[in-house]
Amino acid sequence: MLAHVEKRDGKILEIYPLGIKAAIAKAAKIKGEFKLKESIALSSKVFDIAHFLSLSPVAEVEAIQNAMEKVLSESLLQRAAKAYILHTG
Repeated sequence: MLAHVEKRDGKILEIYPLGIKAAIAKAAKIKGEFKLKESIALSSKVFDIAHFLSLSPVAEVEAIQNAMEKVLSESLLQRAAKAYILHTG
């Protein structure tokens, strides 16, 4: 199970699924697409994809961002996806 993230500066921190949910909710709220129930479901998908992509208990931050972009792009939150991609790009 994915438990940690390696930041760009090399620090390894614990992953908090609530942080992923908050990032999705923030992007959706900024673009007027906020749906709490949907952000919870999407955060679970992000976590699963990031775990699959990393295949280890420590994921690079880019793997999590890529998973977030993929999940948002495939969701109904298209404006939120664009906002997230522009913000992290």
